[in-house]
Amino acid sequence: MSEIKDLEARAEAALAKFATAASDKNASFSDKITALEADLTKANEALEKEERIHAALQEEFLDVCQDFGQMELDVIKSTDEQNAVNGEKDAAIIGASETLAELRRLRQEDIDEVDEILAKLTPIVEG
Repeated sequence: MSEIKDLEARAEAALAKFATAASDKNASFSDKITALEADLTKANEALEKEERIHAALQEEFLDVCQDFGQMELDVIKSTDEQNAVNGEKDAAIIGASETLAELRRLRQEDIDEVDEILAKLTPIVEG
């Protein structure tokens, strides 16, 4: 019987050691899981922060693209307006040139007419 009690005591001691070892392993495993969860939480927070930064940068990029597009439209509009003004200036210059040519023609006609009158009056005055 003493052997049975000794075996029982040894079995209980071994079982207690096993239970303690299992408990220690569970605690260690639990600590590792907790540490991994903390790391995952930090990584998730960093990812969310990066996503917010990316979204803000993307929004800013779109704003810059819209501003650039508006500037392009403004330049095109300004160029069109300048071309229209230049066209009006060209038309005014052509009109002025035509008017000047007409005035020169009329002046030449007046000179020719005065020459004719002088040609008719010269014999009378000299004669």
